Amino acid sequence: MDPTLYTASSVTATPVDEYVQALSSPPLPPKVPETGERPYGQQTQPADDGLLHHRSPSLPGDEPISGSADGQTKPSAAVQKVLDAAQRTVFYTIHQKVDETKPKKCVLDVATMQAVTVRAWQDQVIRAGVIMRAGKLPTDLSELLHQYCNAVRDMDYMQEKARSGFDRDPFLLMTSKQSEREMMEGHGLMRGVEQLEYLHLAPDSEKPVLPGVGRTARILAAQSQSRKLNVVSALAGGLALIVPMIIMRLIPGKVCSLVTTSSFVACFAVAIALLSDLRPNEILGVTAAYAAVLVVFVGTTS
Repeated sequence: MDPTLYTASSVTATPVDEYVQALSSPPLPPKVPETGERPYGQQTQPADDGLLHHRSPSLPGDEPISGSADGQTKPSAAVQKVLDAAQRTVFYTIHQKVDETKPKKCVLDVATMQAVTVRAWQDQVIRAGVIMRAGKLPTDLSELLHQYCNAVRDMDYMQEKARSGFDRDPFLLMTSKQSEREMMEGHGLMRGVEQLEYLHLAPDSEKPVLPGVGRTARILAAQSQSRKLNVVSALAGGLALIVPMIIMRLIPGKVCSLVTTSSFVACFAVAIALLSDLRPNEILGVTAAYAAVLVVFVGTTS
């Protein structure tokens, strides 16, 4: 979808409204060159008539800059500020800990690119709101909102994948993976990075690994890690009950029982809050159940 929005025609027939109505009409499909290449988009020339004319942001299918041969687009001033901020984070270098002047790996952050896309669609949604506030209906409004929702959902999906870890995030393209490094070098993305010869070799430099290959090994590793976590959790839960009981049995007295119970309940609550994904009410219930067990033991031994 071309996210460029146009105003709808009004009832009174004036030269300005005729021009707006012409803009509201569905544009003709672009002519395909004889080479078979698909043109990047069509250029819409703004008029000096005081109307609100829109220029598309840097999104696929947008209008190229007039006279531009590389298909780049001219974003709005608000989107341009977002692009300027994204330049510092979309591609960066991680340096070695031993010598911070030597690079370790270069990273292309796809999530930053998606964040810019979301802002660009927001810019178009706001422009549609300006048109609606003027009492007119923007063309392709439902498609615009659908594309904006898709961009937000894609952003949420990228944020979810970030939980996989820095090295396993599919939306962080880095030179520590041979195929991604070769593509970065081939497109000249790494130009300007100082001391490239110190970049660490990718573990798969001899035999590049395709994305998604080795899923069986990762599944088995995840199952093994899950079993280990279950064993550790079971041991920690047992010790959380056994240790305070042993202390209160070996050192009798109400003061020792109260101090031991209070300390272990506090430590248990903090551990559950930090190491689990339970909600606040669930944490409260688990902590209360643990405290009840210790209080019952205190009552039977005093």
